[in-house]
Amino acid sequence: MTICKKFLASFFICLFFTLASAFPALWSGNELMYFGLTNNSDVSSDIAGTAFFETSNHRLFFDLIVGSLINILGFDQAKFFLGMLIWFGYGLSIALLSKNFEINPFLIGLILSIFLGTQSLLGGEWLFGTVEPKTLAYPLVILAFSFAMVQKWVTSFILVLFSICFHFLVGSFWGLSIMLLFVFDKLRFRNVMLIAIVFIFFGILTAYILLKDNASIIEVEGIATSIAEIYGPFRHSHHIAPFSEGIREFMKTWLPGFLGHFSLAVIILFSLYQSPNKYVNVGKLLVFLNLYIVLALIISYIDRDTHIFAQLYMFRPSSLIFLISMMFISINFNNSINKNNRLFYQLTLFLISLNLYFNHLGQFASSLVKIMGSETRYEASLTMNQEEIINWLEINTNLNEIVLIDSFDESNPFFLGIEIFKQRKTYVNWKLIPTNKIDMIEWYKRVIIRKDALDGNCKNFKLVSAKYVIHQTKDNISNQCLEPVLKNKDYLISKVI
Repeated sequence: MTICKKFLASFFICLFFTLASAFPALWSGNELMYFGLTNNSDVSSDIAGTAFFETSNHRLFFDLIVGSLINILGFDQAKFFLGMLIWFGYGLSIALLSKNFEINPFLIGLILSIFLGTQSLLGGEWLFGTVEPKTLAYPLVILAFSFAMVQKWVTSFILVLFSICFHFLVGSFWGLSIMLLFVFDKLRFRNVMLIAIVFIFFGILTAYILLKDNASIIEVEGIATSIAEIYGPFRHSHHIAPFSEGIREFMKTWLPGFLGHFSLAVIILFSLYQSPNKYVNVGKLLVFLNLYIVLALIISYIDRDTHIFAQLYMFRPSSLIFLISMMFISINFNNSINKNNRLFYQLTLFLISLNLYFNHLGQFASSLVKIMGSETRYEASLTMNQEEIINWLEINTNLNEIVLIDSFDESNPFFLGIEIFKQRKTYVNWKLIPTNKIDMIEWYKRVIIRKDALDGNCKNFKLVSAKYVIHQTKDNISNQCLEPVLKNKDYLISKVI
């Protein structure tokens, strides 16, 4: 098979195996969060009732593109256009990366089908999914890494700069990693390690100086806390605060990933020692990056009481590190396939990959069937019980009236869509924590006010001008401030009295 044919085969196999995850089907909670914030970017004059009130402009490039597309195409079509762009971007970038690694296209199918089973070893990170800033940045980063592998440094760093425009942390981390690969290419390994250690030391020191004020104690609604506490263990413990829920939860949720990245570092180091190849510098970088995840966990343990460094999302790179490490490890397997039996191995790999991938395809097909039977993607995502709630709200409430969501499963597109598509304000949503400090304090204040109201402090309902509350039916609602008005199998609407 020629190089061109191999590349095309890899491209289409990548598209196929990322179809169920990256193809723009139903709305996700993350998508509605980012699209809603983009659509509400001028919300400062009407902040009182909406849950979409972040005033930060750190997603300026993303907001500009998405906002323009929403104005031109509408929500559904904007999602579809960007989703297709991201999907093809992933297919192109991973195909180029596999071409540079000289990996058999069918082996790429197996790697992706295994990778899609988890997408990350720790921190709940992922590559293939919804339309958001990081998924616009990642295809550019993978392309940049691919060009760096073949020493096309200028092209690589230009792509990194574009990725930074979409997601600062993703683009910056992989930009620094590619810079390290450049240094590996020019200097001896010992000198590179010395440079890396010095860089890490000053990087940690700089981050501490810039972020330490976020650990200062503030008081919100009578509760002593800090910006670092709110953003870290209170809201994002599953992503950035491994030790916030105790050692038992750490051992259950984080320790396997910690051992996984350490094992990848050892395996790659061993393969470099046993059978060095022309990708030796990439292998050294991957050893370093996997050990970086180990270092990040150590820093998190030291920082477990203040969570100063948690705000850097130190574990975000784990997903792409995992994927590229799998590709590197597969090189020796790829090269060991006997040319006489190559067709047999290719068919075997493809059948194994399909078997691992069938569950993803089934869920994807179900989503497509729902979309074809509905006018909008939001309506397609609703269950019968959710539709009943939406219909009741449209008949019995006015536009921009405040409907509180009892704090459960708020990242569900159903709840986010109540405000975006049905124009009923929801005051606060657990999913929609801002990054701007002032807005974050306002968000935390609203979470506390809502909790107190739901716990029976009736004056808080009047404070936020809420007229209705949506609960889960299975919850025992005993609140003197509320009177049930609609109940189905899943949800209960109560009126504030």
